[in-house]
Amino acid sequence: MHYLKFKREKIDRCNICSQIAQLTWDHVPPQGGYKVTEVEQESIIQYLTGGAKKSYTFSQNGVKYRSICGSCNNGLLGSRFDTVLNEFTTDIMLMVKTSIQLPKGIIRVKTRPGLLAKAVIGHMLSASGEYGESKFDDRFRKYVLDDSLISPEGLRIFYWIYPYSSIKIIRDVGMPKYRGSWEDFKRGIGIFSIMKYFPIGFIVSDVEKYEGLEELTQYCGSNLSDEAFIRINLHDVREEYWPEVGDDNILLGGNGLGNGVSALPRRRKKN
Repeated sequence: MHYLKFKREKIDRCNICSQIAQLTWDHVPPQGGYKVTEVEQESIIQYLTGGAKKSYTFSQNGVKYRSICGSCNNGLLGSRFDTVLNEFTTDIMLMVKTSIQLPKGIIRVKTRPGLLAKAVIGHMLSASGEYGESKFDDRFRKYVLDDSLISPEGLRIFYWIYPYSSIKIIRDVGMPKYRGSWEDFKRGIGIFSIMKYFPIGFIVSDVEKYEGLEELTQYCGSNLSDEAFIRINLHDVREEYWPEVGDDNILLGGNGLGNGVSALPRRRKKN
């Protein structure tokens, strides 16, 4: 049975600060960086396994998880990190929607990489229907909560243009470091968390490089407020189902895979 299980008790442990508190709903991705609409959702397990008979749940205002306290939701993510993430995605969105032909399709978007990275990883933390106790959850929490950590230790954040209307949230899955044949797979497995929504996809992983993607943490300076121009390749467009699906890939997931979501704008039946 496929189901979505990210509605928790109203009083529970916050996925970010670990305190027992009244939990609030966090939009993943955050409101303000894309057009929030009514969506039909299915679990990532159902999305990956397919089948003719589908079971959907509906949300009037995007994908959301009741998983973090009000302080982390509003004071940490909302007022500090999400404004940077939303400005970043809005700037890219304007470029994607224009018909201007740029040389080699390369643009550079000004942002604050340290705050942008914390926003991405913060929402990865909240995107779970249970309090995670893995080493990756601990590493995510340490980074998001500690202002002295400008970039996440031992982690990379990859990104690429995602010109699709679907939202995909996948946490802590194993995939080969190198896609291709079985011989490539034997070169090692990395841990990946994925968040994709128009106009950009993000991967947080412990691998140093992945499939030629641009990487965010290289731009992080010595302070969270440092600004940089982030390179965006508008021509580097992957398939909508990439990287989680493909003949050149395998995906390994545990119980946490049930927290993943695939969502589309709700389709209305014609009369």
